[in-house]
Amino acid sequence: MAEGFHNVIMREKGFQGIGEVTYEFPLELWWQPADLVQVSIVVLSPWYLLKATKGYFLRAITEDGEVYSRDLNALQDYLESHFPEMHISFSFFRNITPSMILRRIRDKKIRDAGKMDNLRLDEKKVALDDIGNAFKDMKTRLSDTEAFLNLTGNDTTLLGSYLRNRYRQQKREVEDLRTAGKRLEGELITTGRLLREYEKKGASAAFVFSYSSNLQAVCGREGFDDALTSIMKEIRDAHHFEISQRLQGGRLNIYVEEIRYPTLAYQIEWAGGVLNPKQLDALGMPFEDLREKVEGYLMVFPSRNIEIDGVTKDEKKLFPAKAIQNFLKRLDRLPPKLPVPELPREGGWIGHVLVGEKVTPTPLLYPSEVKHKYISGTTQSGKSFLGRVIVENELIEGTNVLILDPTRQWCGLGKATSDERVLSRFDRVGIGRDYVRAFDIKIHTPRSEAGFDLPRDLESLFTGCSVICLKDLCDSERCQVARNIFQAIYDSLNREANRIELMVVIEETSVFLPENVNREAKEIAKEVKTLMTRIAREKAKYGCVFMIITQSLSDFRADAKVVREMIGTRFFLRAMDRAEHEYIEQYLSREAVELAKNLKEGEAIIHSPSISGVKFYVRAPFSAVSEVTDAEIVQINKRCQVEYAPQGNDIIRHMYGPGMNQKENQVLSLVREYYDKYGVPILAAELGRRLGLRGGSRQRLLDQLVEKNLVKKVRLGTKRGRPSDAILPLG
Repeated sequence: MAEGFHNVIMREKGFQGIGEVTYEFPLELWWQPADLVQVSIVVLSPWYLLKATKGYFLRAITEDGEVYSRDLNALQDYLESHFPEMHISFSFFRNITPSMILRRIRDKKIRDAGKMDNLRLDEKKVALDDIGNAFKDMKTRLSDTEAFLNLTGNDTTLLGSYLRNRYRQQKREVEDLRTAGKRLEGELITTGRLLREYEKKGASAAFVFSYSSNLQAVCGREGFDDALTSIMKEIRDAHHFEISQRLQGGRLNIYVEEIRYPTLAYQIEWAGGVLNPKQLDALGMPFEDLREKVEGYLMVFPSRNIEIDGVTKDEKKLFPAKAIQNFLKRLDRLPPKLPVPELPREGGWIGHVLVGEKVTPTPLLYPSEVKHKYISGTTQSGKSFLGRVIVENELIEGTNVLILDPTRQWCGLGKATSDERVLSRFDRVGIGRDYVRAFDIKIHTPRSEAGFDLPRDLESLFTGCSVICLKDLCDSERCQVARNIFQAIYDSLNREANRIELMVVIEETSVFLPENVNREAKEIAKEVKTLMTRIAREKAKYGCVFMIITQSLSDFRADAKVVREMIGTRFFLRAMDRAEHEYIEQYLSREAVELAKNLKEGEAIIHSPSISGVKFYVRAPFSAVSEVTDAEIVQINKRCQVEYAPQGNDIIRHMYGPGMNQKENQVLSLVREYYDKYGVPILAAELGRRLGLRGGSRQRLLDQLVEKNLVKKVRLGTKRGRPSDAILPLG
């Protein structure tokens, strides 16, 4: 080589030469033990090309946590998005050694096998033999002491007392040795059975990845020194910020360890099974140190459940399959056959059919059907977009819609979208941005002055589109509002219909159910669930349908499973919940489960009588899917022509109507007082009992108040199940 100054610099910086290739382009490999970094130098005199590389291997179990197969995809996505250059290698070994199995038992802390940190298996066997010998020796001495005691009889002298104390002490020692021997023998038996189980069902793998610095081209001593300092800083920063802080249980549940032996890393990464641990174990003692170092890079896992006496001690981990799947799914795949002939020709536009990753020009139309609907998916999977799209289509069709909204995002239905992220979805499906629009809605905000208060006559909510914003309410208040509205729905819808008369949208359904509210709200939440169940079962024929938006249908368990069974159309977005996977497999297929796990934001699968198993890209909503301000709520409500004005916490009531006599005033006051106190209309029979009115006189008074539009008769269910007349105040 023309210059050798770089060798001096490398050694001064603490590097050691570990390899050299002289064929064609001279390549030198240097290792820095302090930072565990490798530097590659290509010498093209007078130029030098420098690049630093740092490697890691995945740990299955550490003191901080365990890595699961499902986390591999997140790791690969993270590496691809954070490093301009990275390398991944994966090696699999079917056979594993006893020492690797014992390490897995120790890391999993399998209780019946004892503490594997204290003694190795062979040492435990020696310890058991020692305990056995000590036990025999102590029993002999105990027998001797017992014989001496028998000779002394009931001797109360110092000798007799000494022998009795010695006998008791030796007896305790014998029992301690017997207990220790049984415990150790049990641990050895369990460990032996685990060893046989892991040998049949276990495997090991090495998952190694590395990242590199930018390539530096320099000429001369000073430039070489600066370049070396630069690439080392780049590697150290990446290690600190991107690995130590983001992995190791930080942002990702991934635990890694730095590669300390570059030679072994090369063997594992590039030479595959050259250093197979099982083969090294067969070679014996001369290679024991090498075998232990190789095993340190490998993760042990069961490919099938490890079971002892029917009890699972270690669940299977499909690690190799998951690793290979993550590689393969990034390759181009043949798209599935497009099921265009089965698609409906009419209906609301909810998106475009997806073929693989490609959004096709084929629109997906969903007919307005009198069927309960369900949208499920993880956070940020696109549930809110899809729910908004379906509601917009129903409003265009003239459907009455009632929305229970704990998030305040549905208030944006009254405002045209202006979010660039949403508008870009218009561009993707090739429609103009001038399609954006607002919809006429009434926003009700209990306990807030921004929107309308809830009307006394809840049936007025069932016309047009009403959004009930429940964001500022506690569990009890939120559930009480839902209970009252559901009761009104159940009481008022009694005419059969062949179209949707009212669609009830329930956002984040879980917050209304007893399993997810505080103790004070549980009883009323049970009533909510009961009413939901009855409406789902009985009111569909009267044109009332639910659209339930939640993360999983598992929210509807036990007595609420009727709601789940009554669902007619299911929209599945990205699903990570195991129970949800079971539902998808039940309604579609196992392949659909794998598809649902990897759906991107805004992608969904539909299952309904008219469309089944179609993957589609959700169109952009026309209205804003975001929270709105109080001022915007006021402006939205001003567009609505309603019979009552926005109210605050104080409700203005006219206590005396035109032409009312004292008896009518007395009846009306009691009706209003009862409603204010209990939140429900008073039964007509209870009203008569309190005022001393019977039969015809009570009926005539009520008829007069109804004619003056001051009260309204409604039908309420009682505990005995028979509906009774109740009186609702209107003024």
